Amino acid sequence: MALLKYFKYKGPAKCDIVVQENEREEKSVKQVRGTYEKFSPKDKASIGKYASEHGVTKAVQHFKEKPLKESTVRDWKKAYEIELRHKRMSSEPGKAVVVSSLEGKKRGRPPLLGVKLDLLLQERIVAMRERGTPIGSSTVIGIGKGILMRHEKHGEESKEPSVTLNKDWAIGVLRRMNFTKRRANSKSKVLPSNFDTIKEQFLFDVEAIVMMEDIPKELIINWDQTAMKIVPTSSWTMEKRGTKRVEIAAADDKRQITALFTCTAAGKFLPIQLIYEGSTNRCFPKNVTFPQGWNITCSPNHWSNGDTMIEYLNEILIPYVTEKRKELQLPADYPSLALFDIFKGQCTNEVYDLLSRNNIFYVFIPANCTDKLQPLDLSVNKAAKDFMKRKFQEWYGRIINQQLTDGVCEDVDMRLSRMKPLTAMWAIDMVKYFVARPEIIINGFSAAGILDVL
Repeated sequence: MALLKYFKYKGPAKCDIVVQENEREEKSVKQVRGTYEKFSPKDKASIGKYASEHGVTKAVQHFKEKPLKESTVRDWKKAYEIELRHKRMSSEPGKAVVVSSLEGKKRGRPPLLGVKLDLLLQERIVAMRERGTPIGSSTVIGIGKGILMRHEKHGEESKEPSVTLNKDWAIGVLRRMNFTKRRANSKSKVLPSNFDTIKEQFLFDVEAIVMMEDIPKELIINWDQTAMKIVPTSSWTMEKRGTKRVEIAAADDKRQITALFTCTAAGKFLPIQLIYEGSTNRCFPKNVTFPQGWNITCSPNHWSNGDTMIEYLNEILIPYVTEKRKELQLPADYPSLALFDIFKGQCTNEVYDLLSRNNIFYVFIPANCTDKLQPLDLSVNKAAKDFMKRKFQEWYGRIINQQLTDGVCEDVDMRLSRMKPLTAMWAIDMVKYFVARPEIIINGFSAAGILDVL
């Protein structure tokens, strides 16, 4: 400390330091917001009426036990007089008119459908939920489209002449109704801890076969099965917050079909296989003509198995490979490559032998990695289910429109005999959609990293 005498202190004076510390302490003190008196719509009407009859100043003095400002009372007086005038115009002559409450202005954005149609939408949702019908975004969108079709047709005013109803809008509607998402349980997929190593090996295998055999993109094929609900119900529903027990009608509705999609690295979307639940062709949808090249079959539980896979290979995959070899002017036994999941129904000796006899090499998509390395999972499967949901919403909207026209509110008929043909027609439109958009297919191969090694 003796060395300090040889140096001149250039910092702030001690008094300045004390002042700065006091300022910091004052700033650190949390400012508490003052208390505000809350007035009910009834109180506002009472004060507005007194001000209208006796004046603003006397009203403030009369209600002096409440912290009132003259500007606030003046606004309530004006609102009271406007409301009184409106009620007198709409009431019978000579009848006493009373303004019992003054409602404040609603805050936030107005409903997308407008107040009138939004109330009708909420009434429909509440009525359906009381019958136990599961309520989700698809159902809300369908109801909304039906209401729009009905009221735009009759020239009734909506908020916009053309309104786009999407999932975010539907969730917003349910949120405003104080509904919350409910489900019994959920599962999540866990990615392997050594995923990077698994991916590297998978891509190495693909690259090695393609380079050694000089396989073109048109003969690099990926297939995958995905379940498609005949009616897009869910174990999810929307229910009022705090509800202890949630009843969901048709929550156990497991009516599904299995669709087997096939695509190539060049962006080609092949005809699909549809597997219905049953043992004969009587389980197929009635009065539907499927496109040429499709394979429509059945199994006891609509799942893909060894028999349906052999049928798929003989009816769809091998004919495509044979035709493509001719088109590319390649030998009849020119090698090709198939990528598919490790799944018991297709990992059989019969399937392997049939692929080998047709000189089709194969690489398995690693287990528990399909959401990262399966091209169809990355680009097509979810898009396909979304397409089918949109078709359902449009159809559902037309049914609601007809119910509004007829003045009824009842559950929509979704019997299997009615829904099977509809789902089949939507599936036909879905395949046309993907055939016309090869970039969707290519994006899946790119997202899996396969295009980077070709």
